[in-house]
Amino acid sequence: MKGENIMKKLYIKRVFLIILVIINCIVIFSFSSQEADKSSSTSSKVVDVVMKNVYSKKKKPKVKEDVFREKLTTFVRKSAHFLIYLCLGILTFLYTGTYQLNFKNRFLYTIIFCMLYACSDEIHQKFVEGRSGEIRDVCIDTSGAACGILVISLISKIAKLIKKK
Repeated sequence: MKGENIMKKLYIKRVFLIILVIINCIVIFSFSSQEADKSSSTSSKVVDVVMKNVYSKKKKPKVKEDVFREKLTTFVRKSAHFLIYLCLGILTFLYTGTYQLNFKNRFLYTIIFCMLYACSDEIHQKFVEGRSGEIRDVCIDTSGAACGILVISLISKIAKLIKKK
């Protein structure tokens, strides 16, 4: 009876986590499906807020406004790549944790999955008007996933240490 309850909870946890992984992948796919103008518009909203608050008339950076905006736009876009794959890395790593795998295999399976998804995402973008697929973005995405794994691993280790005390 007790064993059945444990298996049932594990099954529910797996289903919940795989649903979250799929949702994260759908969000990535939907952003990648945006044509260049729509994608730029999404990034511009964040850039406009930062420009309004950082690039004020009182404290102008030494860089010209248009150059600053361009660099900020690149930073915002690449940060979005990094962060959404950080989430994918965390969710996928948590999912692999529901199986009896050691850390090395969990890390490896998670990284391979996230890297392959990043590659497929960049290939997908090549078919979207005004968008391109870049190897640099695959590297940023994979780095985000790796950081997600490290973050969740650190949190897990800290939680275990606190539990022991």
